[in-house]
Amino acid sequence: MQFRHNRHLQAGVDCQTCHGPIEEMDKVYLTPDTHWWPWLLPTSKPEMGWCINCHRQNGASQDCLTCHY
Repeated sequence: MQFRHNRHLQAGVDCQTCHGPIEEMDKVYLTPDTHWWPWLLPTSKPEMGWCINCHRQNGASQDCLTCHY
């Protein structure tokens, strides 16, 4: 699966929903609760469960072909 930012932007999802308060950052993180190794590699990322929960909370389609095509 590839994450498609354009679909989320067209649906009106703000960047801050996934990336946190980007207007206050000097670096944009993957998610506000991302844990980082000392060498600045992320140790957590949005995976399918994270995406499904967001889709459920926001009334977005949970059909497999929405993301897996």
